[in-house]
Amino acid sequence: MLLADPENLKEFLRELDPETGQVIARPQVELSYADIHIGAANGSVALAGYIESGYGIKSVDLNAQSTSPLLYFDGTSYGWHKDSLFQDFRVLEDGAVEFLWTDKNGKHCILEKMCMEKVEKIPVVVRGIFFVDFWLSEQVNLFNQGDSDYYVILETCGYGNDLEDFARITSVQVGAGKGPDILCGDYLLHDYINGMLDKDALEELNPYMESSGIREEDYFPLVFATWRQEEKIYSITPKMEVTCEETDANVLNCRETPDIEVLADALLAWEGKGFYRKELTSGELLNTFLQGSENLWGMVDWGTGEKDSSGSCNFNTPLFGKLLETARRYGYTDKRMQEQEIAYMANLNYFFHFNSPKEQEAKKRLATGTLFDDGCYAVSSPLYTMAVNANSASKEGAWEFLAFLLGEEVQYRKEAYLPPVHRESFDKWLEWELQWLTEPRFENGKEITPVYHGENTSAEKINAYKKAIEDARPLPIRTAPILTIIQEEAKDYFNGSKSAEEVSRVINNRVQLFLDERK
Repeated sequence: MLLADPENLKEFLRELDPETGQVIARPQVELSYADIHIGAANGSVALAGYIESGYGIKSVDLNAQSTSPLLYFDGTSYGWHKDSLFQDFRVLEDGAVEFLWTDKNGKHCILEKMCMEKVEKIPVVVRGIFFVDFWLSEQVNLFNQGDSDYYVILETCGYGNDLEDFARITSVQVGAGKGPDILCGDYLLHDYINGMLDKDALEELNPYMESSGIREEDYFPLVFATWRQEEKIYSITPKMEVTCEETDANVLNCRETPDIEVLADALLAWEGKGFYRKELTSGELLNTFLQGSENLWGMVDWGTGEKDSSGSCNFNTPLFGKLLETARRYGYTDKRMQEQEIAYMANLNYFFHFNSPKEQEAKKRLATGTLFDDGCYAVSSPLYTMAVNANSASKEGAWEFLAFLLGEEVQYRKEAYLPPVHRESFDKWLEWELQWLTEPRFENGKEITPVYHGENTSAEKINAYKKAIEDARPLPIRTAPILTIIQEEAKDYFNGSKSAEEVSRVINNRVQLFLDERK
């Protein structure tokens, strides 16, 4: 039996006396407390779930009171089902694994078998930092089942390991002409993507798109905009991850979206007590104020990158001082949870979460984020942005997988409840989504409701929703290393160990050194 001790974060494997039904007192195997399931492996005990550095299966030697790994899911395309309950498993003599799942009500069972077979296909490795990712693993399974030439392997850092070191090693590998076939996501490439583009480390995708008949105009701009240089496309974003932000109009005391200086002045002038948004610490809030501007609101002059013209910076400005003070005043901490939250994040993956301009006005809210140099727009996340390594030996296979992600089989799946990034599929999806308000839906005999009930399905709201997605932008990429420097140094202002002037001076020195190194 697997027994849990939640208070001490421990789990124990102990024997059950079949005659008395009592647990034998002597301990068998002590484990770290985690989401672990007990099963069988060749007649002995095995454990499945989160184990040490990732999800997998390990066998248990009861006599030696030890465990040994049998299989780790990192590096495979298998993932836990997000809408099902894991019930049981067993490892067979040939190395195959059988999994038993049920739905949430325990009425319908799914029996799966993972076979350890030699695959006569060309591997395509997708590397990223994935946090319990179901969407991507589901698409990998679909691709691997249907493609006759290639199979995709997901490669990630593994829980508990150093994410920054994993990203740095990936950058070094790509720079040395090695690395995975596909690079995925901002978590992996945040500070390195601009350098990779400068060094032609990413494959231009325009020729592949042309040969596959994939046209830009058939998709929302966010699909090809993230790691792009003018007309040259170096990435695709196949999944909708778009957010927008609204702020309490009473706090800002204005009726139109402010620019960055007006926003800072209004927040500093407000006499109430509150924090900006629950998930934003002072450092993260400062980053939010800066991240949409290509030149950090005029504080950075990028120059040409040539000798004697590497660029310059000046963070000793009244605006930067205001932003530091605003971020310190409105950053969230656990001690402030009872105060007023004055800004609200909306996920545009859900039509019913979106507020049209009229609805914002009725709720006394203003669209305030993210502020770009030329206005306020929703932000497209690069969480699923993918690029092909220019050094890949399987470029055709890598593109075949990317093209699959943009295809109708992936883009239009009503049961996924996700907006497609393909325009025609999006229109069909939105029509199906709106039917939810007039045609009840059932799952296992029970009626299910939308994530949020909204009655407004006017043409005005639908058009505003589509326009917000149409106008959504990725954040600038070349500012990422500078924003990292600013967050590191601003900590000393937020904890009170340095003044705004001292922090600005240190930031100025470090950013200028970074710009000089671009010569």
